[in-house]
Amino acid sequence: TGTSTFKSTFTDATGSTANTNPVIANANGVFPSIFLEGVFNIALKDANDVQIWTEETYTTSLFTLPVFSTVAAMVASTPTALDGVNVIFTVGMFVSVVDYATGNNSGVLFGSIVAGGTGTADGGSYINLANGTQWRQNFNTLAISVKQFGAEGSGGVGDIIKIQAAIDYAATLSTSSNKILVQFPTDSYLVTTSVLVPENIILDGNGSRLSTNNNIKLVTLSGSRSGCKNFILNGPGDASYSFGSDAIFVSGVFNFGASPTYISDVVIENNLIDGFGYAGIFLNYVINAQVNKNRVSNVGYVGIGGTSCESSFFDGNHIFNIDQGSAGGDSYGIFVDRSEGYSLTEAPRSIRINITNNNIHNITGGVNAQAIDTHGGFSFVVDGNNIEDCKRGIFITASSLDGAQALGPKDIVVSNNVVKTSTGGYGILVSGAIDSGTIIEHAENCVVSGNTVYGYGVSGDSIIGAVQLQATKDIVVNGNVIKDSHVNGVLLGAGNIGFSITGNIITDPYDASLTPNCIVVVDDDNRGLITGNTYVFLDSSLSTNVAVNAIKINTSLTGLALTLGQSSFIGIDASHLAVVIGTTTGVKYRGLSGDSGQATVALTDTVSNGITTVTFSERLPYIPTISLSLRHPFNQGGKSPILAVDTAVAVSTTQFRIYAYPSDLGAWTATGDITVDWDAD
Repeated sequence: TGTSTFKSTFTDATGSTANTNPVIANANGVFPSIFLEGVFNIALKDANDVQIWTEETYTTSLFTLPVFSTVAAMVASTPTALDGVNVIFTVGMFVSVVDYATGNNSGVLFGSIVAGGTGTADGGSYINLANGTQWRQNFNTLAISVKQFGAEGSGGVGDIIKIQAAIDYAATLSTSSNKILVQFPTDSYLVTTSVLVPENIILDGNGSRLSTNNNIKLVTLSGSRSGCKNFILNGPGDASYSFGSDAIFVSGVFNFGASPTYISDVVIENNLIDGFGYAGIFLNYVINAQVNKNRVSNVGYVGIGGTSCESSFFDGNHIFNIDQGSAGGDSYGIFVDRSEGYSLTEAPRSIRINITNNNIHNITGGVNAQAIDTHGGFSFVVDGNNIEDCKRGIFITASSLDGAQALGPKDIVVSNNVVKTSTGGYGILVSGAIDSGTIIEHAENCVVSGNTVYGYGVSGDSIIGAVQLQATKDIVVNGNVIKDSHVNGVLLGAGNIGFSITGNIITDPYDASLTPNCIVVVDDDNRGLITGNTYVFLDSSLSTNVAVNAIKINTSLTGLALTLGQSSFIGIDASHLAVVIGTTTGVKYRGLSGDSGQATVALTDTVSNGITTVTFSERLPYIPTISLSLRHPFNQGGKSPILAVDTAVAVSTTQFRIYAYPSDLGAWTATGDITVDWDAD
């Protein structure tokens, strides 16, 4: 001691044959016999010369390193080492074990002998020995293996006690700045009760299978800076609805009548989850959760669910086959909401949530079966998700208090998602809080942009749209591609204030019996701008009725303040892409679609008028208003032409007729042509 000079060790007690120094373990981690005496330091290092354990200022007259095949051999009444020596344990002796149990594959365990009662015997950190002493295992302080506590990983049911002992001991070593990794060497572990994970502990499965045959919360994370990653997590296998059957459950503390106690900095990633009756992953009262790159399938209620979460990320997960089975009710791919049975203090809104780049498909069970959902969420980004064959796509809706809708969602961005189905339903719904027809709180400052919505809407239902807005305020719907919708592409229900619907491409809404609309306004109190959209009729084979109306405003509506600006109409003809203004009060549509040009009217001194027919360059979606102006004034004998639209022939979507007559209503006194500028709006 006091020097870094290596001390000689020997192969037996005679001291006649020296070991190399350092002494190297064999491929199985077994050291040869080591004998020495005096005062010395001991250091245990791995193959990369990284120190695992050290014991300083160790004094003995004769030091030996017994090596046992298993823990059972070490704790036997007559402990016999691998070299056949019956060992008498003395305090300070350094003892190693090749494998916790035969076939356990724990790797070599290192430890030393301490006085009896030094620690609590838990099968891993301290193990009682036959002569009344204890063996204290030496651990890497950054990572502990459940096999160091005797977990077999053979698919038997006895592992839960040993797994939990490893986690509980790791918790005694951890701090907020020193998280401990509890590793599950690759194997198959079967448990009967929940694996409980406190703060500062991360479980790493290394591809292991952790499973249960019971309806339990398989892994429960209850503390900050905890996590679960790299597992195959299997439930009982019955994916029908069963409350409490979760793969991973994460929760802070609900406080009745007061704000919840949150936990934070939770990591759940790279898990394969299958066969649970309620949730793949469920989080309550969590801040800064990272739920990324998990695969969840065959679950009875929700793939990934969260209530009252903050500043959390749900990215790159793959979720499919969520179905409540015979229990009925709703099913979800991902929802991040609040618990509606409690006050806003007890169950706050979820805020600052990112739901991105997830692949969600086959959410079909129950009534609503939604891919992504928030009730009353605040400041969400729902971006880049791929949703396919779900009854409903993305729901941004209100949350209830005391059984009635009360809290509208706010500041939600729904962007760059692909939402596709062959069966219909709501593709994207944004709705504020509505109670008995009265708007309680709008959905405010939301954006629906850059999405592709294919095949949504409901056949035979005129009040559902592929994209639907109701009770919104200052929403922007921009740059979306909406194709092959059932009945309606974009539907505006009641109470959308200050909206902007611009730059969207809406193609081929269709239905066998109803009149399909690219955009339809079906209810009162809609005030906003619809402009710059492209309406497309492309495929007449879809159904009996395809893209009949580009825009329709229902009759007898009140509270409208709509501006219909210039848009494009592709494939327009006599039966497709009409604009139907059922309510004209509060609707402005100058420039929505139109044409303009010049026309020549021939005048002669033998008649009292000149007439010419003007044909539009393309069919217009509605009967336009015509304005006329004289380009080259004609004045012969003091007579100027008066211009009018000839009422004898009705203005149509394809043409109109100009009528010119003298200002004195007599006959022209000269022959010539006049040029008329015309505008159809």
